[in-house]
Amino acid sequence: MISWFKKQKDNIPSLAIVFESGHIQLLKNENDSSPAIIDTGLIISCLEWNFNGSIIAVAGKKEKITHPDDKSHEVKFFNAYGEILYILRFAGNICGLSWEGNGQRIALAVDCYIFFATIRPYYKWCYFSNTLAYAFNKSQDRKESTIMFWNSNTKEKHIKLVKNLFSLTSCGDFCCIATKSDDISNEFSLVVCNAIGSPIDSCNIGIEPYQLCMNSSDVFAAAQNSFCKFHFHSPKSKSLMQFTSEKPGLSEERCIVYDFSDASKNYSDDYKNINTKPLCCMTCSDVLLVVGDIIGCFFLYTLPKVNLCYIIQNSQIGMPSKITVNCTSEILACINIYGEISFHSISDVNTLILKKNPNILSNHSSMKGSKQSGSEFETQFFKVKESDLSMEPNGLLDKKDGDENSNFSRTSFIGSHQVKWSNRKELSDSLKSSIGEKVDTSSKMISDHHNKSGRSKLIERESFRTKNLSPVVSKPLEFDRKCAWDIQFASDDSQMCAVMDKMRMYIYRGAEPEEPMTCSAYMCEFKDLEVKAVKLTDLMENPDEPEDGYFFKNDVKSLRDTRNLISNVGLKDGAQFIEENPHPRLW
Repeated sequence: MISWFKKQKDNIPSLAIVFESGHIQLLKNENDSSPAIIDTGLIISCLEWNFNGSIIAVAGKKEKITHPDDKSHEVKFFNAYGEILYILRFAGNICGLSWEGNGQRIALAVDCYIFFATIRPYYKWCYFSNTLAYAFNKSQDRKESTIMFWNSNTKEKHIKLVKNLFSLTSCGDFCCIATKSDDISNEFSLVVCNAIGSPIDSCNIGIEPYQLCMNSSDVFAAAQNSFCKFHFHSPKSKSLMQFTSEKPGLSEERCIVYDFSDASKNYSDDYKNINTKPLCCMTCSDVLLVVGDIIGCFFLYTLPKVNLCYIIQNSQIGMPSKITVNCTSEILACINIYGEISFHSISDVNTLILKKNPNILSNHSSMKGSKQSGSEFETQFFKVKESDLSMEPNGLLDKKDGDENSNFSRTSFIGSHQVKWSNRKELSDSLKSSIGEKVDTSSKMISDHHNKSGRSKLIERESFRTKNLSPVVSKPLEFDRKCAWDIQFASDDSQMCAVMDKMRMYIYRGAEPEEPMTCSAYMCEFKDLEVKAVKLTDLMENPDEPEDGYFFKNDVKSLRDTRNLISNVGLKDGAQFIEENPHPRLW
C-alpha cells in the first residue's frame, strides 16, 4: 500500500509505504536513503494524508490485544516525521477513512456505520497580558511565519516576522518565541518579548526546543534527551540590579542545559521503536518544573535550583500529550494520546519545596488563600504531613515504624494511592509500562569549558543524579472525561479547572462538574470565575483581521447565580449567597 502527497516540500516526508508487518516508511522522495520508520502495531487496512500533508491517519486492527474487553481497532494520527499525535479506538472493523477538504474533520467507515471525528489542529499561539499572540503563514514559504500581537482591550495590532518558528509560550506579562537561527547552524534562539512583540532578552541554545514553557523568571525548553533553563531579565529586574549593584551576566551564562540522555535505557522494547521524543511534555510554575516522558513517568524538579526531588509513575496507560499544574503546585493534570485525563497529587512535593525555600512561603500562602474549605480536591488528594516526610530510595514515605499499612499505604479517597515496595525488583515487576530493572535518569551534567559559540554551558552537578530516587506509582483519580483535549486550571482558585471534552466545556469545582456549555474554542485563561477562550479555527481563516467576536467567555455557575439573585430577588439574598460561596469577584 502506497500513499503519496504530491504537494509537499522537498525537505518534508510525503511518501508513505506500508508493509504487511505494520511498519510504515515515510520518505521525502523515491530516492530518500534515510526514511522515517513507524512501527504502528496495527494490521493496517487504510491510510490517508490530510489536506496539506502535515498529518497522516492510519487505521487498522491491533496486533496484540492485552485485555479481552479492549477495543481492537484504532486510528493513529502521525505527523509527517512519524511522531504519534493521537489515537482513536473503536470496537468495530475500520474499513475506510476520508479527510474533509480543510482537514477539520475525518470520516470513518466502521462496520455498517459512518463516524465523523472533529480534528483540533495544533496552532502556535499564546495569551498573556490581554494580548493574543498567534502565528500564521502568509505565503507558501513555510520557513517564515507572521506573529500577530493583538490586544483585546485596546484593539492594537503589532506584527513580527520570524523564520523557522518552533513554538510559543507565555507567562505573566511576557511571552517566549523559540526559533532556529538558520538552516546551516545547529543553533536555536529563545527570545522573550513583551505584549507588543519587542524583545527584552534572548539566548542562543544548542538543543531543539520541541517543548517550551516559562514562569515569571525562567524559560524552559526541552529536546529529545535534554532540557535547558534560561533565566531572563525583565525591565523591572534590570532596574533592581542598578540599585543592588548586581551584574546581569551574559545570556549564555544564565542558560544551563541538563542532560537526560540515559533515560531511554530504561524503556521497554515496545517504546524504543516509537518515533517520538523520550521527553514528550513539560510544564512549570514558579516553584516546580515537571517533565514527562513517553512511558508516563513525571520527573519533578524544585525551582529555582532545578533539583530532582520526586518521580511519579502514572498507572494509566498512554503516552502523555499535555500536562499542567494548578496555581498552588499541588495537583498535576495529564491528558494522554487517547484523550483520557488524570489528576495526581503532588502536595507532598510542595511541602518539601516550602521546607527548602521558606522565602516563597508568603507567595505560596497568598495563593492558597483562595482555596475553599471542604472542596472535593482537598479531601480526595493525598497530603503528607511535614513531620512525617523522609527521603527514601522508594520516594516520599511515612517514617512511622510498626504501622500496619507501612508496606501498602492507601489513602481514604477513591482512585489514588501510593505504594511502598519492599525491594527494587518488586517495584519493577509492578509497573505496567516495564520501565526496566532500575529507574534512573542519571542526569549528570557535563562540563564544557571550551564553549565559545554563545551556546548554553553544560555544568557538572552531582545533585542531579537520580540513582537514589525510584518512581512512586500513582493511580490517578477516576475521571469521567474520556475525549479531553485541553485543560486550564484557575489562576486564583486551586480547586477549580476547565476541561474541553469533544465539543463541550466543563467547569469543575473539585471533582463536581457544572452544566457543560457547547464550545469549540481554545482556552486562554481562567480567572475571576470566568473562562476566556478564542475561536482560533475561525480566526485562522482571516488572521490579518482579528475581532472581538472570536473571543468566547463562560462564567462559573456561582457568578451567574449571584447576578440572578441580585437582579431578581434582592441584595440581601445575594449577599448571603456570596458569604456561603466567597470569592473576591462576587463582592
